Amino acid sequence: MNRTMFAYSFQGLSHIRKEEDPDNAGKKFPCQDRSFSGDFEASEILEKKDISLFVKNQSSYLPSVSVSVELKPHKTPFTVVCVSDGHGSAPHFWSDKGAEFAIQSAVELLSASIDKVLVALESKDYSKANKNIAKSYVKRWNRKCFEGLCSIELDELKNKIKEIEEKEPDVAKKYLDELHDFKKLEKDYRDIISRNPVLTEENQKQISDLVTEFSNMSLKEIYGCTSVVYFQDKVSGKWYAFKIGDSDLFVSFGDVFQKPIKDDPKCHENFTTSLCNSNAANSFCFPEEQYLDKIPVSVFASTDGVANSFSTDEYLARFYSQIQFSFDEDGEFIGERDIKDYIPKLSESGSGDDVSIAGMVVFDNSVEARQKRREDAKILAEQYFKAQEWDKISVVLKPFVDKGETDFIFKKIFYDCNAAKYYLVQGLSSDSLSRWKKAFDEINEVIADSRFIRYQENLNRFVDALHNLMNNKILEAAKTRVYSTGEDDICVLFDSVMNEKDEVFIFYKVNYEYQLINYRYEAKWVSGLYSRMKIAVDELEKAYYLAETQKNLIMVKVKNELSMQLYNLYGLMQNKWITK
Repeated sequence: MNRTMFAYSFQGLSHIRKEEDPDNAGKKFPCQDRSFSGDFEASEILEKKDISLFVKNQSSYLPSVSVSVELKPHKTPFTVVCVSDGHGSAPHFWSDKGAEFAIQSAVELLSASIDKVLVALESKDYSKANKNIAKSYVKRWNRKCFEGLCSIELDELKNKIKEIEEKEPDVAKKYLDELHDFKKLEKDYRDIISRNPVLTEENQKQISDLVTEFSNMSLKEIYGCTSVVYFQDKVSGKWYAFKIGDSDLFVSFGDVFQKPIKDDPKCHENFTTSLCNSNAANSFCFPEEQYLDKIPVSVFASTDGVANSFSTDEYLARFYSQIQFSFDEDGEFIGERDIKDYIPKLSESGSGDDVSIAGMVVFDNSVEARQKRREDAKILAEQYFKAQEWDKISVVLKPFVDKGETDFIFKKIFYDCNAAKYYLVQGLSSDSLSRWKKAFDEINEVIADSRFIRYQENLNRFVDALHNLMNNKILEAAKTRVYSTGEDDICVLFDSVMNEKDEVFIFYKVNYEYQLINYRYEAKWVSGLYSRMKIAVDELEKAYYLAETQKNLIMVKVKNELSMQLYNLYGLMQNKWITK
């Protein structure tokens, strides 16, 4: 078994677009996320250490923003995985720094209290542990924000505040009004530091009081951010986690990825709890107890830019399973490369927000392990197939399909075709049409591929079976709707999944139109019949032309059928019974 850790933060597409906008010439909209993962060995001395936070902006990697942490003596070697998401709105203009402070605070908090926390967790005194963690974390973060702001020149701070006046005049005024009080706190802080090269407990309490006053100011909101932190005893495997805001944590205990910390109900739409809130310590979330007796194999922490690129937690969990698969199949180099290649694309195709992911992955890419995964996938797919759990089949097979393995590609086509047949039998709907279309799209993609010659007969059989089934369903649905309601809702279904290049769907739509006319004719449903015939003739002629010119499997098969339909329609139009 192998183990690796990683952390990546990427500038979101929305920030890149802002930098490209001529109206923002010269302005920077950097990545406001920060991420970190690392191991810390037991130490009996106070030490300072620089840790690196990977950040990728549009044009360059920030080699890694270096953050200094103070590690206090601790007996327990521990692992940390964390991400922090700086708020993107104008009032939080230094939220990227706030995110750095959040990670610094997490590491320093753990080095100072890991031994005590683990004792509390061992005794299952979660309430006490949670309270202490939240209060200590917020306190450390507030102090770093205060000291960070004390290091900023007054003019620089004023200029940054004035930049937001146009968008947030009330916030800017509030910030400027607080500057006088803040500068007084800063003066008191500098006096303490200058008079006391070595800070006593009394000095620390004085500074703590100053920080408390600062924490009640709106001014600290310029650093606003969320945070999620995972930590683990490297010896025992005992773990815990905490978060504030809408970032996520997923863990795997050797099977599927699960979300051990529930979403904060206070986080909804564009609102999130934050370290800069006045009641921040009361807004932390912690793992459910049912997960804590098991040791995680792999862990992923991510900001909401990742989660918002997926419609559900289930799909996000599948994404993490895909990453796990990359490590298991191809090793550390390929696994990390896939993360670096794909994570930025989530922003481009999904949320548009900055995206961060940090993790710890245990993987096995031995020959024996890879072979077992293939055998297990085939067995599991068969089980789902028998139970008709079609979506689960796709999840199991997708990693192998993505790698281009022909046996799995054909097996997926086989299952998708059967799924399409199953849903058509259940009833004609937009979902069944979509599945049917997907099955044919997959067949058409591989039909000319030499790797699939041995499957040619089976592919043709699938086409014939679905073609016949679809015809029967159309006839059945047309008759039902004409004689009961007279509605044309099947056409609407086709239109929802069809474009002008979908030759197969075009045929089925015109076939339905033809059947609808026949039934209306038999029922002596005269109103609008003649104009409908004209439309149907035009559609049939276009479809016939496609059948003549395209090599699509189905269109070739139905050319004669279209000819017969045209002939019959021409006959109907000439029938004396039809009156204009």
